[in-house]
Amino acid sequence: LLPIILSPLIVSCQRAYNYSKDSYCPNEIFKCLEGKKKIEIITNKGAISVELDGTSAPLTSGNFLDLIKKGVYQNSVFHKVINKPKPFFVQAGDPSLRIGPNKDWLVGNGIYIDPEKGYARFIPLEISLISDQKPRYNKLINNQSFNRIKLKHKKGSISMARSEPINSASSQFYISLRDLPELDGRYAVFGKTISGIEVLELIEEGDYILEINIIE
Repeated sequence: LLPIILSPLIVSCQRAYNYSKDSYCPNEIFKCLEGKKKIEIITNKGAISVELDGTSAPLTSGNFLDLIKKGVYQNSVFHKVINKPKPFFVQAGDPSLRIGPNKDWLVGNGIYIDPEKGYARFIPLEISLISDQKPRYNKLINNQSFNRIKLKHKKGSISMARSEPINSASSQFYISLRDLPELDGRYAVFGKTISGIEVLELIEEGDYILEINIIE
């Protein structure tokens, strides 16, 4: 099983902001998403329409929308694509791993660092279970609760990448190329592909995002 990790993960001397229990939703950095929101990921291979689920993943969806508005994903490279011998996922979202003027990769530090405040943004693992009123944060879900997970790794689901600490998700994300139940309960799913699966299947390592548009 391959881990979904931030690549590379270098914080250096930057301060990191981690959300406390009392500041998940709402918080002072960005607004959590209420309800659902459609976005369109425009790649060099075509467009992929995605529905973000703020009902089940309000913090993770809100973080993603905020980063879209800041232009973090413009020209972001799909730096990790695993589609052989068996489809797995495509990963992008390193804010400074971008396609340069000559289509070369501009390698960055793997995480989003707020240019105004100077700290790295990390968000907690967020998973909602059926019958729970609120999502669970920074808790891995065990086998006994798998069937209660609201947002599972289905083909086309969008999820946050992270390193080993469960509160280390920043800006990198991945989209599943098939159902991946082995990742359920370990990574935060926050939406699904509603059209453009055929484009998603064309993505290769080195392809990139031109822009992401918020539709409704």
